[in-house]
Amino acid sequence: MIQFLIFLVIMSVTPGPNTILAMSAGAEQGFKKTLPYQLGIGIGVFVIALIAMVFGELIKDNHLLMTLMKLVGTGYLLYLAYHVLKSQQLSDGTHQAVTLKTGLLLQFTNVKVYLYAVTGLTGFDVMHDFTFGKILLMVVIGVVGTLMWAAFGHGLKDVYNRHFTGINRVIAVLLVFSALDLWR
Repeated sequence: MIQFLIFLVIMSVTPGPNTILAMSAGAEQGFKKTLPYQLGIGIGVFVIALIAMVFGELIKDNHLLMTLMKLVGTGYLLYLAYHVLKSQQLSDGTHQAVTLKTGLLLQFTNVKVYLYAVTGLTGFDVMHDFTFGKILLMVVIGVVGTLMWAAFGHGLKDVYNRHFTGINRVIAVLLVFSALDLWR
């Protein structure tokens, strides 16, 4: 059980599409405005985990499907990187807020979440008769990870505002690295 929890924490707090966008949104819009996005992440992870529960072994062994998921995920991450890079600093707080829909839809193009769900449900021999409990742990720990990044972004809001362009460049590069990392 400890190894399973360590896996969940590491996957949830390391940089990826959810955490990077949460940090950026926390800095730009404040922590509270990221809460609908966080709820969308939770719902999305829950749905993906249910899919993984039913089709996990098939997904893991289907190389064509995994390649297609990687292509879609790569495309979406590059799209996000482009928009982060091109975003303009608005001093009046009129950035478009991240929404429940943003958080939810991101999960369906986020290969890291599929790997999180499939590996979490098929790779650890814990809670044999309580798969739903594993799914709930995955959702809670996953959302806590992104909440931490949103709080981190909000805490560094002044730094973010002073160094907007440079930080957005770093965020865009991290998103590109996340896209490239899918192909390792």
